[in-house]
Amino acid sequence: MPHSTAPPRRVLVIQAHPDDADISSGGTIARWAREGRACHYVFVTSGNRGSQDPTMTPDKLLAIREREALAAAAVLGVTTTTFLRHEDGAVEDTLALRRGLAHLIRQVQADVLMTHDPWARYRLHPDHRAVGFAALSAIVTAGNQMIPGECAAYTVQEVYLFHSDQPDHGEDISTTFDVKMQAIHQHESQTRFGAVPVERVRAWAQGSGAKYGVPLAEEFKRIGTRH
Repeated sequence: MPHSTAPPRRVLVIQAHPDDADISSGGTIARWAREGRACHYVFVTSGNRGSQDPTMTPDKLLAIREREALAAAAVLGVTTTTFLRHEDGAVEDTLALRRGLAHLIRQVQADVLMTHDPWARYRLHPDHRAVGFAALSAIVTAGNQMIPGECAAYTVQEVYLFHSDQPDHGEDISTTFDVKMQAIHQHESQTRFGAVPVERVRAWAQGSGAKYGVPLAEEFKRIGTRH
């Protein structure tokens, strides 16, 4: 069953590409936003290489996907959006990325950080692994008062890993599934060419919901932040 603790006050979502969190976690984010929680999006890349259109260029696609991301975030009720504009398909778990993400953690002071599960088996996209590892490392950096920065040290309380192959927590999205789908459809550059498996999203939510006794759900690997 979904955990009984109160929803977080502030959520920081660190994702590799503009549609990653909307597909995996959009229903949860929409529900938390409706409940008055502040949800902050960080896009490490702008997905500027994610197109099957032979006439597309990376610069043109960057602008398109950022517009789509902003439109989807508005649908979900996301509070702020930050684009780091790393190169799509070439993200590395570097000290610079880790420190940049740690700065955002300290700035937002989120109760919950959501990101990719970097240990998920058989996930092919290297950006997902790199961003997941960098985000988790950034939690440690952000919480260390001996590591200087512009903002004071801050420790995230919990982590929700999406796209996990070992989920242990479900969030009921029965009332916000339609909002999630509306957000996904804002990513027209991806849905048009089938990069977003729109027809499978409901089946995923129904399968997850069956595990937790609700009509529709999203699943996460939920971990604490002791280190």
